[in-house]
Amino acid sequence: MDNIDKALDYIASVEKLGAQLKRADEQQRLFLARMLELSRANEEASVEYKELERQSQTLQEMINKWRPIYEQRLNVLKEVRQSRKLN
Repeated sequence: MDNIDKALDYIASVEKLGAQLKRADEQQRLFLARMLELSRANEEASVEYKELERQSQTLQEMINKWRPIYEQRLNVLKEVRQSRKLN
């Protein structure tokens, strides 16, 4: 595998991670919206609410773990693009 292939794989992995984080954010919004509906109906003690709360917390932990990694990798790509423009 040459450097171009490695660079393309890196770019693809960054794009994939970004897409996964976007889907996770969308799912988190759905969890929170449903939890808000249940809360407004005074069903915070329900099994559904507790399960959504657990899923939301787990998903948020995953987002919190991977977002900084994604942003760091995205910054590397931006720096490379900027350095290429300067040359």
